[in-house]
Amino acid sequence: DREWTGAMRLHSTDLSGLEEFSGIELAGRLDADLRLSGPSVHRTLAARLEAKNVRLPAGEIRDFGAEADGELGRVRIRAHADGTYLQPFSVQLEGVVSLTQLRTGIELRTFAASFGGERVVLEEPLHLWRDGDGLHLRTLDLMVAGGKLSGAFAETASKLSGRFELRAIPLKLVGLYDPRLRW
Repeated sequence: DREWTGAMRLHSTDLSGLEEFSGIELAGRLDADLRLSGPSVHRTLAARLEAKNVRLPAGEIRDFGAEADGELGRVRIRAHADGTYLQPFSVQLEGVVSLTQLRTGIELRTFAASFGGERVVLEEPLHLWRDGDGLHLRTLDLMVAGGKLSGAFAETASKLSGRFELRAIPLKLVGLYDPRLRW
């Protein structure tokens, strides 16, 4: 096996130059590192992305960070973000992305967020994957603002089946996305 390695670094102190490319007004700072290495059979990935004070038309991301590392077939991911989009928000997550010839999936091990002061927390690891049979979601189990959202589904070429259950989720959450829709 041939050993190979590669690295890429991106640094921008002002994102406003990307407005023409992105089609939206941008401002802020971005730093990224990507490293690939190893023999062709066991390639590894180490990536890091950080953004600070990114201004968007509808809000701002004050702090964003994401990391990924592991063999290309099984990569651990971690990410966090804090900012304002219609309301103040905060998100943290951790999981594993797996890629094989037969299956692509993500196992979200932890997820915690707040939007407008309302909390959303993943209580059990979430499993989402696509294989030769279709798309599958197992173990959706979220606490949402004191209520609960749970479910699972499977989509195949010929049918969609699943179940979702909402329990005691406050309708006032709709108003956090659009203040005209207050309950």
